[in-house]
Amino acid sequence: MPAPNCASLRLLTNIPDFPRQWSSAAGTKGTAQIVSNVWDFLKNSPNCDAILINCDPSLTFKLAALFSLIASRRKPIIALDLVLRRPITTTSKLARPLKKQLLKGVSHFVHYFRQWDGYEKYFGIAANRSSYVPFKTDIRGRFPYAPDPNGEYVLCFGRSERDFDTFIRAMRNLPFPGAIPKPNVSLLKQHSSRLTFPLSQLPPNITVLENEDTVNGALRMIARARLIALPLVAGRISASGIGTYLTAMLWGSASSSRKGQEVRMCCRTRRSLSLLKIRKPSQR
Repeated sequence: MPAPNCASLRLLTNIPDFPRQWSSAAGTKGTAQIVSNVWDFLKNSPNCDAILINCDPSLTFKLAALFSLIASRRKPIIALDLVLRRPITTTSKLARPLKKQLLKGVSHFVHYFRQWDGYEKYFGIAANRSSYVPFKTDIRGRFPYAPDPNGEYVLCFGRSERDFDTFIRAMRNLPFPGAIPKPNVSLLKQHSSRLTFPLSQLPPNITVLENEDTVNGALRMIARARLIALPLVAGRISASGIGTYLTAMLWGSASSSRKGQEVRMCCRTRRSLSLLKIRKPSQR
């Protein structure tokens, strides 16, 4: 999407630590105002040139709906890391036409993955409205870490579209210790992950780790892992687990994943990856 013709680009965004004065690699400079709810976006839209929404489908849909009703407030919307799910339930299938219509009001989409055919098929987001930018590890420059390939267990970790059931079934047949964080079942369900095993029925070689639900707590779990496993549910249309994947590589732990979107979409080379297909992920 071409930038508006102005000397300084004024952004309105929900990214809390976005610089108030910023410049891009292409040389564009501008200012940013940070707001958090849809009404603040609507109120302040006359004072901006474009709106940048990070990883918030609900806010994106609400703002697109309001702009369709109040044209005088409309500004270009740029959706960064908009995570959409393949409609598989009756409710999501009924909602898809409305979502597809509202997403026509988004000027451009910035993705952390390269394969967008599912977004186009289900939501009408064509390649000419999409751009790819590389993702990054969450710890470089923010937290101390010491790469160490040794570890205690195979860790299945994360919340988005993880297939814990496949991991548990696979570990039953392996002579290695495994681990999962203590699950927040409602949160996993919200992020389309699968965990149907009661904790009382886990194989004896799987340990349930205390889950602080903090970045430092997550890093401690990863630091003790020998291998990070990323079994993901089938039928995804966006990439999941990229941050975990890259953090594990940076830390020196091998990364194990089904050969799928995370590899095809994100990695130019597979030389630094250890890919282990333990079984076909369960179907949704």
